[in-house]
Amino acid sequence: MTNKISNIDADVVSVFSVDGQLAELAADEPHLQQGWRQTGGEFFLTLAPNSNVTVTFDRSGQVNHSVQTASHFNGHNLSITVSGIHTGDLFYWSKRWDDTPMLFTWLVEPREVGAFNWWLPVVAVVVAIVAPVAIYSLVRKDQRARGVVEVFDSLDQIRLEEE
Repeated sequence: MTNKISNIDADVVSVFSVDGQLAELAADEPHLQQGWRQTGGEFFLTLAPNSNVTVTFDRSGQVNHSVQTASHFNGHNLSITVSGIHTGDLFYWSKRWDDTPMLFTWLVEPREVGAFNWWLPVVAVVVAIVAPVAIYSLVRKDQRARGVVEVFDSLDQIRLEEE
């Protein structure tokens, strides 16, 4: 959660939590993480739930401030949430984004290939040998059939001449 502390009339020197010093975040930091950032009189503090911190200012005394929960991380004016779902029907799940300005991106995870099957290369080699042999024998058979038809046609012509 990010808290916005306004009307600070001092500069933040450091912020410590139980785990150590929190990092100072850049204004354009896009990734959600614990840290802090000060811009003029505004102080943004992003913490995990139920965390306690100690903030050190550059001067001692009473610091006037007002605290409110910021609507987005690090004082940004918008935020994007990325989520994923495993499904067997990608088109069904992408349709719900049709009427929004949101973009749906396909993330395809390749499936693990099972153990190597030795019979697949054997089948490929057999098909590569059998196919040309089958075509050759079919052509030879067709040529023989054509020869037989020519013989019968010539016999029909002989009968017609005898009659």
